[in-house]
Amino acid sequence: MKKLTNYINIDKNIPTIFLVFAVMVGLTFLIITPPFKAPDESAHFYRAYSVATFNITSQKQGEEYGTNIPKSIQQMTKDLESSENPQSNMSQYKHSIKYWGTQPLNDTVSSFKAFNSSSIYSPAPYIPQAIGINVGRLLHLSPLLVFYSGRLVNLFVWILLIYFSIKFIPFGKWVIFCIALIPISIFQVSSMSADAATYGLIVFFISLFMYLRSNPVRISQSTKVLFLTLPLLLSLLKFGYFTFAFFLIFIPDRYFESKRDKWIKVCLITVISTVLTLIWYFVVKDINILYSSPAQDLLVDPVRQRGYIFTYPLQFVKTILFTLFIHPVSNNILTSSIGELGWLNIKIPLFLIVGNFVTIFLSLISIKPLKSFKLSKPLVLYTAGLIVFLILFLCIALYITYSPVGSVDIAGIQGRYFIPIFALFIILFSYKRTKFSLQAVVPSSIYPAFYIFSLSIAIYFTFTFYY
Repeated sequence: MKKLTNYINIDKNIPTIFLVFAVMVGLTFLIITPPFKAPDESAHFYRAYSVATFNITSQKQGEEYGTNIPKSIQQMTKDLESSENPQSNMSQYKHSIKYWGTQPLNDTVSSFKAFNSSSIYSPAPYIPQAIGINVGRLLHLSPLLVFYSGRLVNLFVWILLIYFSIKFIPFGKWVIFCIALIPISIFQVSSMSADAATYGLIVFFISLFMYLRSNPVRISQSTKVLFLTLPLLLSLLKFGYFTFAFFLIFIPDRYFESKRDKWIKVCLITVISTVLTLIWYFVVKDINILYSSPAQDLLVDPVRQRGYIFTYPLQFVKTILFTLFIHPVSNNILTSSIGELGWLNIKIPLFLIVGNFVTIFLSLISIKPLKSFKLSKPLVLYTAGLIVFLILFLCIALYITYSPVGSVDIAGIQGRYFIPIFALFIILFSYKRTKFSLQAVVPSSIYPAFYIFSLSIAIYFTFTFYY
């Protein structure tokens, strides 16, 4: 009877509940979303394939960057990308799927293919997809099945990272559950997107950090090594993520042989993380993502844009504030952080977007930290500062790489870029919350119940859009 009671107690089974949701919903999105119908999925596929063939950096040919990709994959991508959705010509879509599902990959016949937009990424966020692609190559699968094997491994690596994040984090488990099951989040990780590794590793790092702050005893050597090496990997996911290495400062001294040992390791890892970021920056700094704005007919020029920012810093600050809070795109940032699926052309209802925000907020204000959890004011200030820094860094990066020189707004900004930041709010909402929490007021059953509803609607909208 006691075992049955523990099983029914959903608060003790959050990782398992997440696993069921993620596998079922993730596989559904993976199957019903046609190939290359997630943002920049073809570019991500090309970059993942180049990583699978051990091309760490992209090669330059003229003004473009890419590498040699099998012609069968290039032809398949061109064929399946051509129509907006299958229902516009279902018979042709079925024929293409059947055709590319049976053709040989023939990866010895290849030619140069440019993919500037994904060439700026390091190999790190494409390792899961590359593993899936190489499994497909070893099994001599067709180009289409190689593509789906990359999607599949990408999804399951993310699922494992979030599963263990929920297991590790001592409290705030429902927050991780809610953030992970945002419709746009699980849609993206079911594709070839580099977002899967980014979302998963950031959440896993924060969860492990919270575990170490709460654990009153020593940890195994393997856990310590894992945590100390994660910042190195994070620094290669996106520019600006080297700043997560500074969280090591706030790890309790008891996990190190001495204070001197702690500071040597923290300084070494922080320096290496920063150096890795700088190295990759200098590797890709000359890659231009050319983008012409139809409204202003101005060419993007990263060099001139950097000069503009340094020359007119106050004007650039106004541009950031205008984009985030005044420009019509500011509303799009909120909606696209929850539910703009497909190629940002599948809009889920507004009430569902609001519902997701409300559910995440409820999970945050229901946090009740363990008594063993020690949260210092410097840690809170650093976390708040890091959130602001990452938002500003994202704005600067998009302004330089996507926006016309001197533009009054920031082009290319999407809400899903801010999802990794969401998990940092667990730390902020844990400050001085040991005595006050709505955990007893908000029933835990609301979270799985809402996401059954939310994700069912998201799947319905996606399926009806394409089929």
